[in-house]
Amino acid sequence: IFQVVGCPLVQKVTLAAFMLSGEAGVWWQGALQRMMAAGIQVNWENFKRLFLEKYFP
Repeated sequence: IFQVVGCPLVQKVTLAAFMLSGEAGVWWQGALQRMMAAGIQVNWENFKRLFLEKYFP
């Protein structure tokens, strides 16, 4: 999907988060707050790692 819409790397997290709905959207809001509070960079690699840990352990 990222290639089809021409999404640059720096916008992948924004687009992926936009596509989340229901419980996944709520999960991401909490994960985002925890990342920011801990000083963890909000980037594609960290988003992907957390998402896969949560939904594909």
